[in-house]
Formats: sequence, C-alpha cells, structure tokens
Amino acid sequence: MNIYDAYQLAVVGWRDRVFKVLWADLTAVLLKLIEEQRNGESIDSDLVRLVLVRRGVFSYVEIGVNEDASCNLDNLMEYRAAFESLFLLETYSLYKNKSADFLSRNSVTDYIKDVEQRLDEENQRVNKYLHETTSKPLAHYCNRALIRDHHEIFRTEFEKLLHEDKVEDLKRIFWLVSCTEGGLRDLMAIFEEHVRAKGLSAGEKLGKRSAMDPELYFSAMLQVHSKCKKHVIEALNNNSMFIEALGKACISFVNTNAFTYLTKSPKKSPELLARYCNTLLIESAAIPEESGVEHLLGQSMVLFKYIKEKDVLKKLYAQLSAKRFT
Repeated sequence: MNIYDAYQLAVVGWRDRVFKVLWADLTAVLLKLIEEQRNGESIDSDLVRLVLVRRGVFSYVEIGVNEDASCNLDNLMEYRAAFESLFLLETYSLYKNKSADFLSRNSVTDYIKDVEQRLDEENQRVNKYLHETTSKPLAHYCNRALIRDHHEIFRTEFEKLLHEDKVEDLKRIFWLVSCTEGGLRDLMAIFEEHVRAKGLSAGEKLGKRSAMDPELYFSAMLQVHSKCKKHVIEALNNNSMFIEALGKACISFVNTNAFTYLTKSPKKSPELLARYCNTLLIESAAIPEESGVEHLLGQSMVLFKYIKEKDVLKKLYAQLSAKRFT
C-alpha cells in the first residue's frame, strides 16, 4: 500500500466514523458564523476556510473521496451536500428578509447602493473561504433575493430616474438588473417609451411653429436624441439593446408627432428636413467660413436615418437644389 492510498483511507475513515455523525452540528455552526459576518460581526475567516476547503486536512472538500485509488480528489459531493446546498438556501432566506426590511425603512436609491455592497461582500466571501465553484450558484441566489424578487421596484425606479436625469443611479440599476436573466428587456421597453414620450412632448410644445421654423423643429428633435443617447452611453454601457430602443423611439416621434397630426400628413417631417438642409446650404454658400453651418448639416444627417419617407425627402431636396443652381 502506498502513502497516497493510506492517506485516502484515513480520510474515508474519518468521514464515515466522525464526520457523518457531526456534520449537521458542524454545518450549523459554520452557517451561524457566516450569518454573523453578514450582520457586520468579525469572525475567524481562516478557521472557516480550514474546515470547508483547506487541502491536507479533513475539510469538507477533502473528504469527497472514496476507497478507490482512481477517485478524483476534486470530488465536491460532500461539500455540496453537507454545506453548499444549505448555505445557498440560507443565503436566499436571509437576503429575502433583509431586503424587505431595508426597503421598508429606506429609499430605493439607498437600497440599490446597499445591494452593490452586499454583492461585493459575497464575492469576497468566495475568495476568503468558499470553494470557487460556489461563486456562480451564490450569485444566482443573491441576485434572485436582492434584485429579481424586487423587479417591479427596480422598473419603477428606473423610469423615475430617467425623468430626473440621474445618470449615476441609472448606471447602478442597469448593472444590477443586467445580472438577472432577461431583466434588461423590461428596462429597454421603459427606455424606448421614455424617449418616444420626450420626442412627442417636444413636438407638442412647438405646435404650428414647426412649419414656420424648421430649424426650431429639428433642434427640438435633436435635443431629445442627444440627451437620450447620452443616457445610453454614460448610464447604460452603450448596450446594443438600448441603442436599438433609441433608434425605434426616434423613428416613431420623428415621423409621427403633433405636427404631422396637425397637418394630417406623415410626409411633413421629410419635407421640413429637405427645406432645412437647403436653407443651410444656401447659408453655407453665402458664408463659407461659418463652421457652425457644417455642424448643423452633420446634425441633420442624424435625423435623416430616422426618416421613413426618404424618397420624399430626396425628391424635394433635388427640386430645391435645382432651383438653387438656376
């Protein structure tokens, strides 16, 4: 019998004769220590690591072997059955209660910051004394208790923060909700509706003045686009889902708004843009050194991609260009 076989048999003997008698009490003590640490108390993390995952001693991970010499020493069966499964359920229950209690006494913004801190602490916990494979299921249970179970609260707060233009808090919600499966889809829908509503509101404020002042009309549209694009870049990680939502919303309010309803013509936006670009080119020819005109022409191209009736715009623009050169 070699040394490896002797040690393996010793581990199996300790597991079968001692651990299986004491594991329930031992696990209860470990869970209690972890709960105390989650409540802000100091514990001996090295001791917890020694009992759970340390190699070379009879830890939960080390005893996941059997008498077969070909057994994989990385077998985590005992660790998962005697500790991890209970730890994960305890984690969910604890954070489910803590989150409800915190929200009953604090603002949602403060709760979001608290969740960030909690998740960071759990990541550190894995590094300190849990097996690395616990990281993924632990994140799942934490996200479920702290984020997914309060999804409606996050939705409402996200919409509120969009209206209040609070970029940093929007960023926090985005990153937290992105940790949950499918969570961003609801936020994307809220964002798209927010952009569309902002665009429609801008058009309503202008009313009939849009026909008399195309520059004012498109300036209002561009302001909405610029502000909401800033949210996508700075708060929403330039996420492709939100880029797409921004585009859909802009197509909606650029082509259908109070002015197009007023004139009963969906072709009014492309007509106005053609006249606006023509006016800018006339001004550019009159004052070649005026760099501001070039900037405005560039801005007009931003809106061009959202125009549905591009053929109408091109046809009218060609007519206006012909007049300009005659």
